[in-house]
Amino acid sequence: MASSGLLPGVSFRCVGEEGHDPLPTAGNLLLVTDHLDASADFLLIRAATTVLKPNKAHSPTAIKKCIFMTFAREEAHWRAILGKANVIGTKDADLTFLDLFSQWRSSKPANDGDDSLFGNGHLDEAYKMLKAELANATRSSIVLIDDLAHLEWVGINEQDIVRFLRSIRSLLREAGASLLIIYHKLAIETPTSDVQRYLLSTCLAHIECRPLVSGRSGSVAGEIRFHIGPEAWPGDMSTPTRQVLHYRCTDITGVVFEKGSTSILT
Repeated sequence: MASSGLLPGVSFRCVGEEGHDPLPTAGNLLLVTDHLDASADFLLIRAATTVLKPNKAHSPTAIKKCIFMTFAREEAHWRAILGKANVIGTKDADLTFLDLFSQWRSSKPANDGDDSLFGNGHLDEAYKMLKAELANATRSSIVLIDDLAHLEWVGINEQDIVRFLRSIRSLLREAGASLLIIYHKLAIETPTSDVQRYLLSTCLAHIECRPLVSGRSGSVAGEIRFHIGPEAWPGDMSTPTRQVLHYRCTDITGVVFEKGSTSILT
């Protein structure tokens, strides 16, 4: 099933021109958090599909290129899923993978510690790769990051990660590109890390995928809550008419429906 964007009823104001876009544009950060029992991976697939395989029945996105930065899973994982969605092969030139997961497993960073930009050589490599990719981009881009929490789990200092985020946000603003970050949380709780607090305090919007209080069922994977972020101004986006939505994952992506209803919204 073709998607009209990330979520039904959600669109973002285009910067410098009239109209709205199904994806955030021009330097904005969209934060997506999920949990082990309520995955938000389908939103990454929806974002890529919106760019690479636009649905003519809905408003197209102004974004023409996807850059996947993969910290938690290798490129082959995402290529396989996108292939099932018939995205790979049609506009593959508009899709780039920066497979940090595989690179970091196979090699040590050239610089580390005091000689690095961010106190960690791996983050240096990620920054330089993204900078080079954005410099070569001839069309508006969106950077999709999976998964930022993985950097904390492998022991990278939280303040180093925050410095890295600030720097890539600056790159994106200069390039007019947007950012979608998946952050896998271990529990539903008040943010305890500097990284989480930074993301929540600088995002345009926050999509939260949470497990059901009653537990996962065969027909419902979890619930979705949409939060307007502190960087949003009035009129920056349209939001879902319902405060809480439910979703179900499929082999390829996922479907969204109203709480208490089986009628699919998108």
